[in-house]
Amino acid sequence: MKKKIGEILVSVIRTLLNSGHTAAALTILMTYQHYVPADELDELKTLTLEELHKRILEESSYLIKELKKKD
Repeated sequence: MKKKIGEILVSVIRTLLNSGHTAAALTILMTYQHYVPADELDELKTLTLEELHKRILEESSYLIKELKKKD
C-alpha cells in the first residue's frame, strides 16, 4: 500500500512540476516525503528546488524590468 501511494505521489509531483505549480509540488513533497521511495526522493527535491529557483529568478527579472519602466 505504501509503495502504491509513493508511486502516485511521484506522479502527482512530477505533473505539478511540469505544469508550473512548483510551490504545490514542494508542499506535497515535503508533507508526504515519507511515502516517496528513497531513490526518487532526492531527485524530486533537487528538481523541485531547481524549478523554484528558476521561477524566482524569472519573477525577479520581470519585477526589475517593470521598476525600470516606471523611472
